[in-house]
Amino acid sequence: FGTSKVWLVHLNTPGKGSIEIDLLDILLIYGFVGVFLTYGHFIRILFVNIKYRRLNPYSKYTGFLILLILLISLTAGHVFYSGVGGPIISAVLAVTFYSIQNENNI
Repeated sequence: FGTSKVWLVHLNTPGKGSIEIDLLDILLIYGFVGVFLTYGHFIRILFVNIKYRRLNPYSKYTGFLILLILLISLTAGHVFYSGVGGPIISAVLAVTFYSIQNENNI
């Protein structure tokens, strides 16, 4: 389940710093369960996006943005747990479940 935030105490000593990569930070703090839950959620949303691509006119764009978010999080830190990026990421995930049927009230 990870070492919680105890490892941050050791990294904050002078001369050392945080890893600043989301995958490794989540792995060290929450363990494999945390990585599975975090990245699994985004991968599940991506599969839902692919499955219902005919009902959603924006599925190409949201699929690309989800892949982009995943790739950026593998190279940079504080992507998933960003206060600035959080509302934008949630908006992208919400558009994934938009469909034309919602507009026609069917």
